[in-house]
Amino acid sequence: MAASAAVSSKRAASDQESASRESSPDSGGGKRRRYVLDSADAEQPARAGAEGSFGVVIKARDRRIRGRKVALKRLHGAGQGFDTVRVEHACRGHPSIVEIKNVVADAKSGEVFLVMEFVGNSLRDQIPWSRPEDLVREMMRKLIDAAQKMHSSRVIHRDIKPENILVGAFGALKICDFSSATFMKPAGKPYDECRVGTLPYTSPEQLAGNRCYGPAVDMWALGCIMGELLT
Repeated sequence: MAASAAVSSKRAASDQESASRESSPDSGGGKRRRYVLDSADAEQPARAGAEGSFGVVIKARDRRIRGRKVALKRLHGAGQGFDTVRVEHACRGHPSIVEIKNVVADAKSGEVFLVMEFVGNSLRDQIPWSRPEDLVREMMRKLIDAAQKMHSSRVIHRDIKPENILVGAFGALKICDFSSATFMKPAGKPYDECRVGTLPYTSPEQLAGNRCYGPAVDMWALGCIMGELLT
């Protein structure tokens, strides 16, 4: 127990030190930190890659905007971070897609953080609740509309699941975590991976080993979520 507490304390101290060094690209490298962690206890694991690697999401506050809550997601390497930004930037402006506010980097360690709007807990926490069919229909309209926005921007999410849908105030739903997303390829051109995402939400064509899939894989995942919401 004591060893576990020591490890937790050491990690918390490391996170505080890292956050104190980070600065946004336009901050001129000043020493005053812009993003302040609310608490090391607010860390939650978040999927950050198709191979099952993990990033960390940390609740923080933005000093420049009256302490507004934001979410910092630490990513493994700048390449992944900027690929994610490119994909999500293409889908910007939709009320049911989480907005990326900024990209910041730790000058010493090279760690990259995405600064995102802070929303709330994931839909997974609410799956066990019973709800009327009319409410499920309205929820699915929002999510399908967000998926159509992604697809019209030539983006496939490839990992839509309750954990990657955040629930905000007044029932707002926002799709997040674009680390498995990719830009669409021309019809008939295979992707590098046939199975990307989480098994219970993986489409039949991906399970069959077909690498020439399309945006229908996202719609299949949404159908699985609808089934969970109704049962």
